[in-house]
Amino acid sequence: MQAWVTSALSPLIQPSSKPSPAPQGRSDGITAASVSETLQVLAYGPKDAPKKRIELTETDELLFRYLGKQSPVIPLGCFVTMAVLGTSFYHFKMENKRQAQVFMRARVFCQGVTLVAMMTSLSVQAKEKAWIKQQLEDAEGA
Repeated sequence: MQAWVTSALSPLIQPSSKPSPAPQGRSDGITAASVSETLQVLAYGPKDAPKKRIELTETDELLFRYLGKQSPVIPLGCFVTMAVLGTSFYHFKMENKRQAQVFMRARVFCQGVTLVAMMTSLSVQAKEKAWIKQQLEDAEGA
């Protein structure tokens, strides 16, 4: 069986003295550019389609303030997590295992809240950036 596989693959493995044929063009008019343009239209919509306006609500403004670029929530969450972890270590040292376990569970909760705040902050920052870009485009257009 090995000889059969080797003989079947030998034209592929050994270099040929014949030049490889030039690639043939498609006769149906499909090109890489037309495929790329079609995919772009499917993903982002037609180029002449009106762009969606970003409207801000009171909730968005609140989120911009507390979870925007200068977010105080994330450093606060990190500090609280560190404080709970330090308290847990203190209880481990004092051999109060039950209280140490309670604080370790609280640390996991604090880390989860901080992680959710980080992900929300990234989302809010993306929306804030798009809104600022829209405001600049409107100012240039006026």
